[in-house]
Amino acid sequence: MSDHLSSCDDDLEDFVDLIEVPKNTGILQLSKGNSPKISALKLITVFLWFVGNEAASFRDVADRFSITKSSLLKIIRKATYFLSNLSREVIRWQTTNEKIQIERHFRQNNFPGAIGITDGTHIRIEKPGEDPDSYLYRKHYHSIQAQIVCDHQQRIRDIFVGYPGSVHDSRVLKTTSPLYQMLAEKCEDFIILGDNGYQCEKFADSFSR
Repeated sequence: MSDHLSSCDDDLEDFVDLIEVPKNTGILQLSKGNSPKISALKLITVFLWFVGNEAASFRDVADRFSITKSSLLKIIRKATYFLSNLSREVIRWQTTNEKIQIERHFRQNNFPGAIGITDGTHIRIEKPGEDPDSYLYRKHYHSIQAQIVCDHQQRIRDIFVGYPGSVHDSRVLKTTSPLYQMLAEKCEDFIILGDNGYQCEKFADSFSR
């Protein structure tokens, strides 16, 4: 356990500080019955290890950090719930002033009018019991698609999750999709860049790889 913590202690301390979680409070601590509580730092360490090592089983992760499988499950639930609630504060669209500043950076790199870049990624899931073929990604695993918009600093500004894995990125930005309507309103007179898998829309411009 100490080896895994010591190798990234500074980064994790910064992360806990960044999300303004007091390390000695119960906000992210987990009680282990009569045993000492699992600290916020250890909880985040375990959670990040779990989500970053999808091939590892519950038993593998629990053994690695000397916790029970039931404690691991509680950690995953607590961290997921906490980060989900925090997402609206961290992932937010640009203000008018931010759009102007961000556009200036894109303009300096020959993309005038742009305030972000979009692309899709796939979240692997277990094979659904209902309509599994709709979730079958072309790389032969089942997934849900996430469409992400980042700014010039690679900061996530918007994320839309929900389309099944068989849906192509470009279809998520069709005029009938909720994401299209939302981005068209948010972009105003600016544009979002995407690779040549996307069709050019009034707010989305494609560029070659």
